[in-house]
Amino acid sequence: MTLYTLLKFVHLLAIIVWVGGMFFALFCLRPAAAQILPPPQRLPLLHAALGRFFSHVVLSIAAIILSGAGMIVLVGLKGMPMAWMWMIGLGAVMMTIFFHLRAATYQALTRAVAASDWPTAGACMERIRLTVLVNLGIGLAIIALMKFAR
Repeated sequence: MTLYTLLKFVHLLAIIVWVGGMFFALFCLRPAAAQILPPPQRLPLLHAALGRFFSHVVLSIAAIILSGAGMIVLVGLKGMPMAWMWMIGLGAVMMTIFFHLRAATYQALTRAVAASDWPTAGACMERIRLTVLVNLGIGLAIIALMKFAR
């Protein structure tokens, strides 16, 4: 196995964790929790699950940046496909959205859950849902670039 292959594997694995986690949270965990749990149980569960997921996203982002930089060094700037520039730009947008979400909306959710303020916590979860939906869309666009742009 070459170093480039290893870096690409790490890169793809980190992307799978992030994008797959967003899909799972949006289309599996959240609807199931809403179907069977009232807000006083549902919102602390979702808060705890998001906290764990966000920790994994931070590690995924580090892996994406480091492995991506390593692949760029190996191929050189002149050998870098143009699609990589789009991936870098869109990835930076995703990371900015994520870190804002984590620093602002998730912290507001944390405060609302701690205060048992379920209406505010529910509003925070809706903002999180919409923000994650946007990031999922961008992530899927990046995956399409990776697959179809050569």
